[in-house]
Amino acid sequence: PGAVPFQKRPYELSDSAVNDLALGALSELRALLVAATGPVWDIIPDCDECHAPGMGHIQALPFNDFTSSSTDRISIVRFFWYQSRDQLQAMWLHPMPIHFRFSQPSADASAFRLFDFVFCSQGPFASAAAVAAAFESGAIDMCHIAPL
Repeated sequence: PGAVPFQKRPYELSDSAVNDLALGALSELRALLVAATGPVWDIIPDCDECHAPGMGHIQALPFNDFTSSSTDRISIVRFFWYQSRDQLQAMWLHPMPIHFRFSQPSADASAFRLFDFVFCSQGPFASAAAVAAAFESGAIDMCHIAPL
């Protein structure tokens, strides 16, 4: 009996601190993402080249991750494409070529961190910056996934 510790609670979809971290990472990788999939990244803020009307939408979904422990809530964030909002259920058919994990060791947002970035089935990388650096150095290859 008693309270469920923070680390054992499921991810809360209203947790905007995690969203801010994730969108910051996507912003760092926007050129790679658009090159790999086309301009479908409507969730990246302040990025006109990331989305073209009629190209569909991206849905980010966090899932509880098996690497969670009694001291750290770990989630994995995956991204899915769908053509139109009335066909949201079809997103499961179109996973995007990036995912990463995030750590929430407590309710204190300053302790949150993103890690284990996988881009085009390559990685994991410690950060979005590490993915970009690996691509620039030729250590990873570009993939091309055209949802349309």
